[in-house]
Amino acid sequence: SDDPKVFSEDIFSFRRVTLAPLIVLAGFIFEIYAIMKRPRE
Repeated sequence: SDDPKVFSEDIFSFRRVTLAPLIVLAGFIFEIYAIMKRPRE
Protein backbone atom coordinates (compact mmCIF):
# COMPACT_ATOMS: atom_id res chain seq x y z
CA SER A 1 0.00 0.00 0.00
CA ASP A 2 1.14 3.57 -0.61
CA ASP A 3 0.16 4.68 2.90
CA PRO A 4 3.17 4.25 5.25
CA LYS A 5 0.87 3.99 8.28
CA VAL A 6 -0.78 0.81 7.00
CA PHE A 7 1.09 -2.39 7.96
CA SER A 8 1.03 -5.19 5.45
CA GLU A 9 1.36 -8.80 6.60
CA ASP A 10 2.57 -9.76 3.12
CA ILE A 11 6.18 -8.99 4.04
CA PHE A 12 6.11 -12.08 6.27
CA SER A 13 4.63 -14.41 3.66
CA PHE A 14 6.03 -17.92 3.15
CA ARG A 15 7.41 -16.96 -0.24
CA ARG A 16 9.51 -14.07 1.09
CA VAL A 17 10.62 -15.59 4.40
CA THR A 18 11.30 -19.22 3.47
CA LEU A 19 11.17 -19.91 -0.24
CA ALA A 20 13.26 -17.01 -1.56
CA PRO A 21 16.27 -17.56 0.76
CA LEU A 22 16.27 -21.29 -0.03
CA ILE A 23 16.31 -20.59 -3.77
CA VAL A 24 19.14 -18.08 -3.35
CA LEU A 25 21.18 -20.53 -1.24
CA ALA A 26 20.58 -23.31 -3.76
CA GLY A 27 21.82 -20.99 -6.50
CA PHE A 28 24.99 -20.17 -4.59
CA ILE A 29 25.65 -23.85 -3.85
CA PHE A 30 25.16 -24.75 -7.51
CA GLU A 31 27.47 -21.90 -8.54
CA ILE A 32 30.23 -23.06 -6.17
CA TYR A 33 29.79 -26.64 -7.39
CA ALA A 34 30.04 -25.52 -11.02
CA ILE A 35 33.23 -23.56 -10.31
CA MET A 36 34.89 -26.34 -8.28
CA LYS A 37 33.94 -29.24 -10.56
CA ARG A 38 36.77 -30.42 -12.74
CA PRO A 39 36.00 -30.93 -16.41
CA ARG A 40 36.31 -34.48 -17.70
CA GLU A 41 39.15 -35.21 -20.05
